[in-house]
Amino acid sequence: MSFDRIVKAIIKDAMERGEFDQLSGRGRPINLTEYFETPEEVRSAILDEKKKAVIERKIQQKHVEFSLIMERQR
Repeated sequence: MSFDRIVKAIIKDAMERGEFDQLSGRGRPINLTEYFETPEEVRSAILDEKKKAVIERKIQQKHVEFSLIMERQR
């Protein structure tokens, strides 16, 4: 399962449970101007290799956990 599909499934489940209903700014567009004005290599770069490795391990662990949850639901 691709990462995008995993994220979409998690978001959809959270929406169905109403977890986003009380967020401030609900129903208003998000201003992403500053985000897109920042060069892509800067907004996604992790310069500290140790931090990068920790984050990559956490992402992999979450991916495995999610895959196991999805398998249990089948």
